[in-house]
Amino acid sequence: VRDAALAFAAIAPTKPDHHYTRLYGGLGPPEPHLRGVTAAPTRLDGVRLGIFKAHAHDADQGAVDALTAGLELLESLGAVVVEIAIPNLHALSLAHGMKISTEFALGFDKLYHDASAPALEANTRLTVGLGSSMTALEVLAGEQLRGWAFDYVTKELFAKLRLTAIVGPTTGILAPRIPPGALETGEYNAALVLKLMRHIFLANL
Repeated sequence: VRDAALAFAAIAPTKPDHHYTRLYGGLGPPEPHLRGVTAAPTRLDGVRLGIFKAHAHDADQGAVDALTAGLELLESLGAVVVEIAIPNLHALSLAHGMKISTEFALGFDKLYHDASAPALEANTRLTVGLGSSMTALEVLAGEQLRGWAFDYVTKELFAKLRLTAIVGPTTGILAPRIPPGALETGEYNAALVLKLMRHIFLANL
């Protein structure tokens, strides 16, 4: 936990001119801090953790094994694991991908169309082009799905089932090898990206 906290502190500081900082408006997101990390509770009595097993176990065995070991540790400290179900996950995954692609398209629109601007990396150009091709109808439908998901998770899971958190693998696969050519030219591998983000997107809706 301490290693993860230190890594977060190293990579999370706000950069005023960065695209992601501007998404939050004003000065961007709050600065990261590590207050309370060393004072973590030794017992988790009263903590209720939801898990959608069919989805969580749809991953490489190494990821599933790590998740299982983590849950067993949390249970040994007093946490209660509650089985849940989250409908429409595939559609929500697509809605999340659409959101990212269209935000990329908006953020890089000037560079994408300005022939005198520095060249965008090929992977970025493909992502921006994909986002630019989406219709207003598709984007709004995705936004409605995201709104429905937020309402469902908040009311049906956290409120009714009194959940503290929903747990699952961070990524559905173990770290992939980087092709040698990708270090020079970049790589666009949509199938790999979808596998990597199969589980984490729900926290980012």
